[in-house]
Amino acid sequence: VIAFADSTKHVHRIPVSDESEVEQGSTPIHVPKTPTSMSFAQDGALWVTDRFGDVLRDGRVVCGTVSTATHIAVLPDGRIAVADRDEKVRIFKDTTVSGEPFYELDGFWLGHREYVSALAVAGSRLVSGGGDRWLCVWDGAALPGTHSAPPQIALGPGTHGVMQ
Repeated sequence: VIAFADSTKHVHRIPVSDESEVEQGSTPIHVPKTPTSMSFAQDGALWVTDRFGDVLRDGRVVCGTVSTATHIAVLPDGRIAVADRDEKVRIFKDTTVSGEPFYELDGFWLGHREYVSALAVAGSRLVSGGGDRWLCVWDGAALPGTHSAPPQIALGPGTHGVMQ
């Protein structure tokens, strides 16, 4: 499955078969604000962040931030990592009650000095990067709460890249 957002604030999901043929897509999901990032969970759920700071699961707001959400990643244990313009990686955990999905803040992972713009899951670790030219490598199995000063990798001047 691939997902993309269009200029009308709709997110589209399109299945791709094993023969690399694109199949008919599902009904687009309308997002109230401009989408900033998307990620699939292992169960196939589509997670989307938007400029307002909302975090949506399959089109439904389940949590949010007070800052512009810039990237999202789903950790192997099902928690959600959300990067933002405030130098933080927020971790949310599932607290679904009576079948209604809701995610509450589980902690902050602090270590960046400028905005965080990219997240990538690498095995059980989460790698974050942003405007301070540092890659922070977080232990994805870390206990809940606030953590700071993970191992960091400095990127040299003029270094650019994309994390997937």
